[in-house]
Amino acid sequence: MGEMTVDVAAVNRPETSSDNIYIENVSHGYRGRHGTVIALEDINLVFQAGEFTCIVGPSGCGKSTLLDLVAGLQQPLSGSIRHGGRIIDGPNEACAMVFQQPALFPWMSVLENVVIGPAAHGISRRDAEERARLLLSKVGLSKVTGAFPHELSGGMAQRVGIVRALALDPAILLMDEPFAAVDAQTRIRLQDEVKALVEESGTTVIFVTHDVGEAVYLGASVIVMSGGPGRVISCRPMEEASNDKRSSYFVETAAEIMDMLLGPGA
Repeated sequence: MGEMTVDVAAVNRPETSSDNIYIENVSHGYRGRHGTVIALEDINLVFQAGEFTCIVGPSGCGKSTLLDLVAGLQQPLSGSIRHGGRIIDGPNEACAMVFQQPALFPWMSVLENVVIGPAAHGISRRDAEERARLLLSKVGLSKVTGAFPHELSGGMAQRVGIVRALALDPAILLMDEPFAAVDAQTRIRLQDEVKALVEESGTTVIFVTHDVGEAVYLGASVIVMSGGPGRVISCRPMEEASNDKRSSYFVETAAEIMDMLLGPGA
């Protein structure tokens, strides 16, 4: 699909906007002992502003690399990425990132871990604390604002990491397998909480996961990538029925995407 652009959009969203993320003819790789190893090849995507897009693909297909490129932490070997009317050629201040591990500051309380970002961006301490407390309440952490990271469960710590990113009020939230390190029950709760928070904020989300069911449930669209070098082999907008994990649509769609991942083209 290298020659066509996949428009990652839900129904009724505007087709063009300077707030969209445009990925055009992007290839990227790394220098190895025997030359350059291509991680991504001929990627053409448009991420519509305000949409929640999930990316699935086998290990090594460049999913995390794509997030780094959007964040401006790496530069593509060829092609370009645009957001806000400009080419991303350095750290993209519109982005916040959430990783598998929350990486909280161990010497800071929950509240302080959330407040530090907005405060560093010039938000008054009072306003930063007010926003932090509001977001923490929405994920059930109002009673542990004074606790330290070592006093939290894995799920609680990851909630703090997600809230810390959202407290920055980012235009783009990049999430790299954020639920991979928690148990199954906590994962389900986190999915629902993140889905609600993002729908309320209107933030553009690019969410990388190995869990196909998670992608179908969370994403307004699901991008399927091939094995390395990573290429886009499918982009599917999700219907409203994907919100019901017991629906025939959800089960059939997840099965079809899994077949793509396991098929000869993956």
